[in-house]
Amino acid sequence: MIIVDTSVIIAIMQAEPECATFLDHVRRADRALSAVSMLEAGMVLRACRGPAGVAELADLVEAGDRSRLIRCCTGGR
Repeated sequence: MIIVDTSVIIAIMQAEPECATFLDHVRRADRALSAVSMLEAGMVLRACRGPAGVAELADLVEAGDRSRLIRCCTGGR
C-alpha cells in the first residue's frame, strides 16, 4: 500500500513532467489518501484553478476514476 502525498496529487492534476511516473505507481498500487493531503491539495488547486480545481479533485477522489487521472496527466489528450 502507498500513501499518496499532496505533491503527487498536484503533479498529476497539473500535468507536471513527472506526472506519468507518479500515475503509473498510483494506478498499480493499493493506495490511501489522508484527509490532510486532501485538504492541502484542495488549497493548492483552489489557488491555481479556483473553485473548479477543488471540484475536479473532489470528483476524482470520489469516483476513483483512473481515466480522469490519465486525462489530467496528459493535459486532456
